[in-house]
Amino acid sequence: MNAPMQQPKRSGRSAGPAQKRYRHVRNALGYSSLFILFLSLATHSTARVTAKAEGYTQISTGKDHACAVTTSGGVRCWGNNAGFGLVAGGRLGDGTTTVRNVPTNVIGISNAVSVSAGFYHSCAALADRTVRCWGDNTLGVLGSGAPPSSTTPVAVSGIDSAVAVTSGGAHNCALTSSAQVKCWGANNFGQLGVGFDAATLTTPTDVALSNIIGVSAGALHTCAVRSNGEVWCWGRNKVAVGFSNETDGGQLGNGGFQNSNAPVQVVGISNATQVSAGVGHSCARLADGTVRCWGYNSVGQLGNGTTTVSSVPVTVSGISNAVNVTAAGNDYLSPDTHSCATLSTGRFTCWGGNVYGQLGDQTTVSRLFATLGVDVGDVVSVSAGTRSSCAQMRSGDVLCTGYNGNGELGDANFVTRSNPRYVSSKCNLDLDADGFLLSTTDALLLSRSIAGLNGTTLTANALSNNALRRSPIEIAAYIAQVCPITAAAQTASSCGFDLDGSGGSVAAASDSSLFYRAIKGFSGDAVTSGAIGGSATRNSWAAVRSYLEQVCGATGLSP
Repeated sequence: MNAPMQQPKRSGRSAGPAQKRYRHVRNALGYSSLFILFLSLATHSTARVTAKAEGYTQISTGKDHACAVTTSGGVRCWGNNAGFGLVAGGRLGDGTTTVRNVPTNVIGISNAVSVSAGFYHSCAALADRTVRCWGDNTLGVLGSGAPPSSTTPVAVSGIDSAVAVTSGGAHNCALTSSAQVKCWGANNFGQLGVGFDAATLTTPTDVALSNIIGVSAGALHTCAVRSNGEVWCWGRNKVAVGFSNETDGGQLGNGGFQNSNAPVQVVGISNATQVSAGVGHSCARLADGTVRCWGYNSVGQLGNGTTTVSSVPVTVSGISNAVNVTAAGNDYLSPDTHSCATLSTGRFTCWGGNVYGQLGDQTTVSRLFATLGVDVGDVVSVSAGTRSSCAQMRSGDVLCTGYNGNGELGDANFVTRSNPRYVSSKCNLDLDADGFLLSTTDALLLSRSIAGLNGTTLTANALSNNALRRSPIEIAAYIAQVCPITAAAQTASSCGFDLDGSGGSVAAASDSSLFYRAIKGFSGDAVTSGAIGGSATRNSWAAVRSYLEQVCGATGLSP
């Protein structure tokens, strides 16, 4: 149990333990409810209440859509759902071709371990080591042997040992349990790495490279990192300028600009732990926490302070503690992209093109150097899409920033943003994300939020030891965007803190009191006495409990 909230001294004396406990309770309930609370202290239940909401374990951003793996193994996607030209499409995998600005469930997947969003398609690796893909199959990218396209997942032929999958512009690669790679789809620039060019290969084919620990498919090239720290790339080594022209790219990193249909070694890297292939550039995270990038550099996507193309790796300035890196890819016609890295501090930093706010720094100014994004809390990874970026939080939340014309930010609208926003999700009353609803944490955080507290005064002594959502900034943003406490911010069919159903702002004397008492284990009149507003539509403990259980998913409440 956490220590009581620290209070300021009065009349030169420190508040004693009894005073602190009284103030803690008073802040959560209000004076009007103290009497009934103290009458009930001897009889309330001590059962632990939970209200676990499903979060995400991995995020991938494509051209103008995104997909994420849920904590239960499902996959949800959002954004554009069209195919190329007149092709029906279906890259969201929900059985339709309808654009979605909120996450939609991919049909038939319940055991995913990773997902990857490509250009007009998406793929997932499953726990049984198979791979499923969905969307536009014009170039055989679904790996099912031949068209047609599919709005729901189809099995990729010949793969039964996949541990991860990566999707590029119109090709995919799977990393197998034997540390090898199989690729399929478009191969017009040798991006499958099989030693020859071909329009397309509709079934997976082995790449002649061993001991691979990670692979990344870019727009028209692919890169892999080996267990000895080497990086190898193959495919296109130039970038498109308009529809018919091209110029030197250097994204293969071998010191030249010639395409290669077989793997070539990236110069000067022997200690890489991860690699990411973009449109016309690539980046690698090294074992010492630094980042190297190479290739096209029109808007500073190499992060070395210049716009000079480099066919060999250059060091991204100012990064010494990266835990992963991402290079924006998929759309071969949009090489003016960006890159991002997640830092060991839980912050993210980005560089390169920023026309749509995809760097997440509250500007639309492109950056030649790595620039910290807005502090959104504890970030564990970032995925850079063509014109947007999404951050995976330790709490299981996902926030996105950048272009939103197709709903690719997943925040229930189509407004482009330069400040990361939460992907639309059900409000989880577990504000510190520790798996339990506690009076000493979640109820205290709610009462302080209602009182307008912020910063460390919001979270001091109000987080459990197992809390995954710990930053005051993160908790405040989560309440504001996902569990709002302002008037008319909630609806009767959605979970929120308007427990008495009055429809107004969440109030300390009613909703906060009900929340505290309910998760403290009170029942009957001990919960509702003096805590029901005049315009309440839920005016009994049975009604409040039913709402908490059926709408908010709470378990362990007293009868």
